Amino acid sequence: MKWFNLIYIITGKTCLYLSIRLSVIIAFIIGWKNNLLFEVGITLVLTYIIVFIIMIISQYNIRLRRINDSLEEVTTNYYFSTAMLILFLISRFIHNYALISFFGLVMLLGPTLFSIFVKTTNSYIEHH
Repeated sequence: MKWFNLIYIITGKTCLYLSIRLSVIIAFIIGWKNNLLFEVGITLVLTYIIVFIIMIISQYNIRLRRINDSLEEVTTNYYFSTAMLILFLISRFIHNYALISFFGLVMLLGPTLFSIFVKTTNSYIEHH
């Protein structure tokens, strides 16, 4: 058995997931130690956006399907972390707690409501 299969069996997570999580934690620690947390946050959000765009582009190419599956796993796992990071970055400029709370609710509930809406619409179209 290869070592990465053993890690997957023990943790239930792929090595890609674990290595990305570890690198994000290291980036936050370095940013915190050097008072660069804002810059690290912006860099991580931009990285997420780039990976998301590459994932969307690679969905339509059959040869890139394996890469797309990995990118989809990364973007799905890190959506909520990125949402919280965006709230942190917004809170540096906007000091209205009600508005920040509203942004947080939109970021957390938006994908869920969108998913429910799409499923409802698709089932309605299939039945009629």
